[in-house]
Amino acid sequence: MSNSAKHVRFDYPHLTVTDSVSGTYVFLSGLQNSVMMCLPVTADYGGETGTCLYTEEAIDLGDLGLEPLRLCPPGQSMQSISSARLAIDLRGTSSNQFGVTRDLERAIALYREALDLCPQGHPMRSLSLNSLGVGLSTRYHHLGTAEDLDEAIVLGREALDLRPQGHRDRSVSLNNLAVDLCSRYRHFGTIGPDLDEVIVLAKEILELCPPGHPYRSTTLNNLALLLSTRYIQLRRMEDLDEAIVLVRKAIDLLPQEHPRRSMSLNSLAIHLSTRYNQVGGMKDLDEAIVLNREALALRPQGHPGRPMSLKYLAIRLSTRYNQLMQLGDLTEATALIREPRVLYPQGHPDR
Repeated sequence: MSNSAKHVRFDYPHLTVTDSVSGTYVFLSGLQNSVMMCLPVTADYGGETGTCLYTEEAIDLGDLGLEPLRLCPPGQSMQSISSARLAIDLRGTSSNQFGVTRDLERAIALYREALDLCPQGHPMRSLSLNSLGVGLSTRYHHLGTAEDLDEAIVLGREALDLRPQGHRDRSVSLNNLAVDLCSRYRHFGTIGPDLDEVIVLAKEILELCPPGHPYRSTTLNNLALLLSTRYIQLRRMEDLDEAIVLVRKAIDLLPQEHPRRSMSLNSLAIHLSTRYNQVGGMKDLDEAIVLNREALALRPQGHPGRPMSLKYLAIRLSTRYNQLMQLGDLTEATALIREPRVLYPQGHPDR
């Protein structure tokens, strides 16, 4: 295998980061550019378990699995495996090198062919449903065609139904469906059943990451963000209260040196400030300021997130000054606001 080999997804979500040492897959996607669904899974395809690789040189169709396809004439069960394998390779080249090309269209066609060969009761139907769903979702993210996303969600629901609790690949289907529902919620921007369904899925994902699981803190943060998003839409205090509890738990799992600790601290500060604005409890505002100070300390000069942390802390201090008229809060807020003006030249986006 060439040193230039890259990791390619099987039937998994839209952006994959692979730990090449442990083989753990981490799936990332966004709701308001923030939600990350992260699950470890094992790639399994046609009885073979492991990481799918392709080399940069293997972009000629003759090198992408056509020979096995020729050896599996229509009607034979292995054709579904060969079709889907070829589609994976085609989707890998199109999404990683050439953008949306005819290869992606052909990949989707092959996924449909594979699914047609896997009727109800076929052991590989759930895999084929997931694969076609990811192909359609990939095309949606390139072209923005809502019909592709709608179909991907229908396929994802069926795949999930075929993977009951306890199934080794249920986490994959949960994640795929949650990602697509988040995408549709963001596409239309209105409250509705999609967000409610994502929250239900996220709660099950959290159950699959019990205490001690390496991604528990991330799934706690994910669920908290979804609940706070629903709070913004519906103003249900129980959603905000639950989000605060979840982020506290996430922070407890992140040591001081963890790269995501500052982000979680700021998230909790935002939730507490939101509750302060709604209820008026000074305890929440005081704690938010403590959290913002800690987050700022974890983002020294030169850190890309420092300007935002400066802004958050200055806002909280200004809010408290308006309530208590303590000159120290105003003095500190003013110094925080001035720092970017000293550090960055005129016209800099962070100034």
